[in-house]
Amino acid sequence: MVRSFSLSFAQLEKQGILLPAVSLSTEFIHSYSFDDTIEIEICVDQVLGSINYFSNTKYDQEKHFVHLSKSDSLLYVQRRKKSFVV
Repeated sequence: MVRSFSLSFAQLEKQGILLPAVSLSTEFIHSYSFDDTIEIEICVDQVLGSINYFSNTKYDQEKHFVHLSKSDSLLYVQRRKKSFVV
């Protein structure tokens, strides 16, 4: 989503815009290893002002559902010298 505006997260951070995770819920369905190749499907579920709610689903090489992250939410904040502005 950020790249669709020709920006990267690194560029945003250099401009003082931070993207901290506000909440995360995760559920592991099957195990997989660090060397496994997986497919990740990412969805933007909802956008409410400065909070975006994401979810992602992971599948192994055989297309088995292995992992779900629910309602990852990012809060866009601007970094100031000693405080954050929402």
